[in-house]
Amino acid sequence: MYDPKKRMSKYVFIAFFVILGYLAYLLAKPFFGAVIIGLIVAYALMPLHRRLSGFFKNKNISAGLITICLIVIALLLFLLIVSLLVNESATIYDKINVSGLVSLIQKYVDSEKVEQYINIVAQKGLGAFLDLVSRLVVSLPEKIIMILISLATIFFALRDSEKLTAGIRNVMPVSEEYKGKITARFGHTVDAVLYSMVLVSILQGIVATIGYYLFGVSTPLLWGFVTLVIAMLPFVGPTLVWAPLAVYLFATGHTAAAIGLAVFCLLFVTILLDMVLKPKLISQKGKIHPLIAIIGVIGGFSVFGVSGVILGPFVLSLFIFLLTVLLGKEHIKLQE
Repeated sequence: MYDPKKRMSKYVFIAFFVILGYLAYLLAKPFFGAVIIGLIVAYALMPLHRRLSGFFKNKNISAGLITICLIVIALLLFLLIVSLLVNESATIYDKINVSGLVSLIQKYVDSEKVEQYINIVAQKGLGAFLDLVSRLVVSLPEKIIMILISLATIFFALRDSEKLTAGIRNVMPVSEEYKGKITARFGHTVDAVLYSMVLVSILQGIVATIGYYLFGVSTPLLWGFVTLVIAMLPFVGPTLVWAPLAVYLFATGHTAAAIGLAVFCLLFVTILLDMVLKPKLISQKGKIHPLIAIIGVIGGFSVFGVSGVILGPFVLSLFIFLLTVLLGKEHIKLQE
C-alpha cells in the first residue's frame, strides 16, 4: 500500500545523507593530498611492516616503529641538507664576482642605466624574497598539520591494512573477479611509479653530479645529493637545483661553464631521464601505455600535487580498464 509519509521520509533521509556527504567532503578536502601521500608511503612500506609484525607479534609496535624511523630519517636529512646549504651559500656569496657581472651587463646596456637597473632588480629581488619568507612563515602551521596527518595516515594504514583492504573491496560494486583485477591494476601502477621515481631519482643524482664535476661546480657530491632528493618532484625537481647553479657560474664569470651545465642537465637530467626514461619504466612495469603514463604523471601532478604522480596514472589506467569492460573488450591494448 502506498504510504506518502514513508516515501517522504525516504527522500528526507537521502537529502540529509547527501548534505552530510557534501559537508564531509568539504571537511576532508584540504587534507586529501596528505592522506594520499600517507597511503602511498604505507603501501611502499607494507612488506617491511609485515616482517616487523611477525617479529614483534604486534602490529602497533611495528607501525609505530616504522613511523618513528620515518620522522627521525626525515629530520636528519632536513638538518643535514640545511646545514650543508648554509655553509655552501656563504662560500658561493664570497665567490660571486659582482664587478665582473656589472661589466658583463655594461656590454649590452648603457652604462648610465646599469646602476638604475641593478637597484630595480635588487628591490624586486628583496621584495620577492621577503614575500616568499612571509608566505613560508604563514603556511608553516598548515605544513606541519599536513605532515602530522600524513604520519598518522601511515601509522593507521599500516596497523589496519587488512581491515582497510577488506573495507575497500566490500564497497566496490563489482564481482570478486573484477575486484581482484582492479586491486592488481592499482598494485601494478603504484609499484611502477614508485620504482621509476626511486630509480630515476638516483640516476638523476649521479648524472647531475657528473655534470657538476665536469663544469666546475664546487662540492659536486653535495649538490648531486640535493638533486637526488629534490628529483622526487617530477620534471621541475632537478631544475630547481641545476638552474640556480648555472646562474651562479654565470654570475662568477664562468659563462661557458654555465651554458655547458645548463645544456648538459637539460638534455640528460631533465629530458632523457625525467621525460623519456621515467614514463618508459612506468609503462613497462605498470603494464600501461606510455602516453597514459606521461599524461597521468603530468596531469596528476598539476591537479593533485605530489600525490597525483601516482594517482594520475592509476586513474587513467583504471578508466581505460573500466571502459574496455563496458565495451566487452577487456583485453584491448593501445598500440605502442
